[in-house]
Amino acid sequence: MRPMQRPSAAILTTCLLAATPGLVGASNADVIAARLDSVDPKRTVVLSRNAGDSFQEVGSGTARFTRIGGDYSGPGANGQFVAYCIELFQSITWGETYDFETRAPENSPVPGEGMGAPRAAALAELYGRFYVPSFATRDEAAAFQIAVWELVHDDGRDLTDGLIQVQDTGLWYGIAQGWLDFLDGQGPRLELLGMTHLLKQDHIIVIPSPAAVSLFACAGVLGLSRRRRTG
Repeated sequence: MRPMQRPSAAILTTCLLAATPGLVGASNADVIAARLDSVDPKRTVVLSRNAGDSFQEVGSGTARFTRIGGDYSGPGANGQFVAYCIELFQSITWGETYDFETRAPENSPVPGEGMGAPRAAALAELYGRFYVPSFATRDEAAAFQIAVWELVHDDGRDLTDGLIQVQDTGLWYGIAQGWLDFLDGQGPRLELLGMTHLLKQDHIIVIPSPAAVSLFACAGVLGLSRRRRTG
């Protein structure tokens, strides 16, 4: 599978981070009107989006939104909620409210054809194994965001190779690579939903369920246990 292409004129500014219902075309998508309040916790990482030709510092961590309106009536985006960025070629402004169209993960991000089913399945497994609603450290939050970018935009899962590359500048790097290496297609998966905008960064959110709440807790404990054994 070839890396997704983006308009060459797109400019990467400091990235403000950030099995679904049948949500497909933009014409009939439900809308989540939401404001990006902060990215917390986060770390600054050094990242390339062009196969290592150039690197720059970006913020990597947990995006925190406040729901303002929209007609989406499903779970996962009520009041204050968290999300992770799946778009590296556009920007978003803190404090501004945007109308995000909901899409199945495989049809996100936009513009473009989306990440496709294989990448969406890997992303769902990353969430199923390692996601928790509130990571305890900046390193974990940054690592999760990096892993999301790698799965969405790259063919491989090596953070030093491919379209998306990051420089090893801290603990977060080892956590992210460890999580990516652990994915085998056999793990639990969480239900996800894309929040897309043609002109602004797209994000992914979790559609919670009673079973998902239990998985959040288990994933956090198992993830920490694995890192202790391999650290």
